[in-house]
Amino acid sequence: MENEERERIERERVEQEERDRIERERLEQEERDRIERERIAQEEKERLEREELERAEAERIERERLENERIERERLEQEERERLEKERFEREEAERIERERLEQEERDRIERERLEQEERDRIEKERLEQEERERLEREEAERIERERLEQEEAERIERERLEQEEAERLEKERLEQEEADRLEKERLEQEEAERIERERLEQEEAERIERERLEQEEADRLEKERLEQEEADRIAKEEADRAA
Repeated sequence: MENEERERIERERVEQEERDRIERERLEQEERDRIERERIAQEEKERLEREELERAEAERIERERLENERIERERLEQEERERLEKERFEREEAERIERERLEQEERDRIERERLEQEERDRIEKERLEQEERERLEREEAERIERERLEQEEAERIERERLEQEEAERLEKERLEQEEADRLEKERLEQEEAERIERERLEQEEAERIERERLEQEEADRLEKERLEQEEADRIAKEEADRAA
């Protein structure tokens, strides 16, 4: 009987060790899985950060390209305006020379009309000069207005660029905060799962101990009944022997 009890206890010990080994392997696997998830999350975060930096660099290069193209267009337009202005002045100068030559021929032909013609020429010249001054003033005003508009456009583009950079910075901070919140949530969930697992293991251990206690009580009761039965059989046998 004692050998059977020792064998049963040994079997239970071996079974418990096997269960403990399986539980340790499960917990170790869960730990490896958690570490792998954290590694993958970190790699994803680093990939997103690299993509964000690459996108920002591409946008900066594109802005510089557009700005350089705009400056080159403005330079070419300015050169074209200067060329046209030079041609206009040369054409006007040639016309003026031709006009003076014709006027001189007219003065030579009609001396009597020379003073009248000179007066008309003077008046016409003053009118043309006045028109030229007005034209130059208009062109200067237009140039100043163009420069003002270009300056306003440059300031607007700079404001939009700063606003875009600020929006990108805020978006980056929001994504980083969301990632941190997600990692914190996963950590809390992992801790809660580990706490529940510990409580489950403790409950199973308590239930196992209770089962062993009940089994021991049952074994003690059966052993007591067996001994009582043996004692009763012995007494009955002695009585039968005496009666014989």
